[in-house]
Amino acid sequence: MQTVPTSPFALSRLLLRFRRVTSGGGYIPEVDGVRCVAILMVIAQHLHERVLRRFSGNHEEVEASWGHQLLSQGGMGVLIFFALSGFILYQLLSRPLLQGQSLNWKAYFWRRVTRLEPPYIVITTGILLFVIFSGYQSGGKLLGKGGQPVLASFAATITYTHTLIFGRPPSFNPPGWSLETEVQFYLLAPLLALALLRLPRPWWRFGATVAIIAAWPMVVHSLTNGNFQQRFPTTILTFLPDFLAGVLVCEWMRATSPFPRWLSVAADLLALVSLAKLTHLLHFRLHLWPGLEEPLLLTLILLAAFRGYFIKSLLSRPAVATLGGMCYTIYLVHVPVLELVASGTVRLFPRLNYWSLLGVEALIGVPMVMAVSAVAFLLVEQPCMRKNWPSELRDAIRRRLSAEKAPA
Repeated sequence: MQTVPTSPFALSRLLLRFRRVTSGGGYIPEVDGVRCVAILMVIAQHLHERVLRRFSGNHEEVEASWGHQLLSQGGMGVLIFFALSGFILYQLLSRPLLQGQSLNWKAYFWRRVTRLEPPYIVITTGILLFVIFSGYQSGGKLLGKGGQPVLASFAATITYTHTLIFGRPPSFNPPGWSLETEVQFYLLAPLLALALLRLPRPWWRFGATVAIIAAWPMVVHSLTNGNFQQRFPTTILTFLPDFLAGVLVCEWMRATSPFPRWLSVAADLLALVSLAKLTHLLHFRLHLWPGLEEPLLLTLILLAAFRGYFIKSLLSRPAVATLGGMCYTIYLVHVPVLELVASGTVRLFPRLNYWSLLGVEALIGVPMVMAVSAVAFLLVEQPCMRKNWPSELRDAIRRRLSAEKAPA
């Protein structure tokens, strides 16, 4: 019988197998560490929501608890994702512009398509088939019998137009709304980089970004008369300042030298306070210009990830970074898995109090999410991380066809 190796070297090899592949060759583990924190926050909230929805006990008692207040703020992890996307895309786009090169629009958009679309379409199609053949319910409502028609909802989901068409997230996989917002920023990011890079100094670009954030609420209101944002609250109109927090971090790091240790520790402390404030665990008031508070908190959180002392070290650990590198697949699959597990645990343990039931759901559901995500990541997402996979696939198909046509 073959034994499974348990040495640290074997664990390192296993983690390396699941590590995200970067097209540029460089790998920054803190980036994936931030993703790990964000996806765990999102999973915690969705886990809590699904158990609470099915819990037959006293909801008022649960909702009055400190635990409910904490878990209900897990959606702030999406804002961290937005800020990180702003940092990554702005850094990617601005690097060649600062070197005097022109922006390769075709390469930029082609990379977004080949990297993100195949996993998104394949996994979303798999969820759709599961919905159709199993009668899966989301939010207590069977898709197609009280929500959007299933195929219309699917078509709008894979074209990133669901909230624009239906005015609500996809019923069979609600987290899809944030991916639509991400795509809207992908389209805007090159124009933003071109505009900001007209300014020659990092601090000037930093100041211009702060000015855009401060003016954005007034701009949106004047352009839409307040109606568009109310009807479509999950678009870039609402969340652009959160993406711009990543731009602030990028220009701040360009304008300053690496922090000394005492300042790195101070950045750690500020980030912890900022995270507590962002998730409403702390309730002190910041007397800032309207619209600046949330981007400021996100900026301080990301700055500690890249310039902090303890936080940077924690986020760079292989296990943390590896999990974060799988966050896209985890984000796509976690809600259907948690829905299934929650429906089963509530029936199996009807007499448990809420927090015990949530613990059972976590012990069963979270490992299942990770297992399904690991398989989908290896089979679907990771291959698409290779920059040249379309040409490699084309060449492989040609070789196969040539071999079949060759005479025996």
